[in-house]
Amino acid sequence: MREMKTYARKHNVQGYYASNLAFHWDIVASSENEQLTLSYRRLVQQLHLSRLKNLSRDVGMQASMVEHEQIVAALAEGDAERCRRLQETHVTAAHERLVDLEQGQQASAKGHP
Repeated sequence: MREMKTYARKHNVQGYYASNLAFHWDIVASSENEQLTLSYRRLVQQLHLSRLKNLSRDVGMQASMVEHEQIVAALAEGDAERCRRLQETHVTAAHERLVDLEQGQQASAKGHP
């Protein structure tokens, strides 16, 4: 988390992205669930470009950081249900940010603000 915070403050997209991947992998690995690990590996391979695009925007990086902090707090408190809800919200919010980014780029390409 400290690394991600430092990279987010400096808007270092590559550093934040690498720390973000490690954060997610740490959570997956801690599950000790082989099926989850295999599924997540396939998903990550497909999402690299989208994640990088999403995190390259300062608003995306900052929102991601806040969501990660909430997830870590729930883990530290041992609140599995809250952690599950926060992770679900995190994935949904990241997807929504990516859709907004894509729609904005399409509108700009067509000459719309």
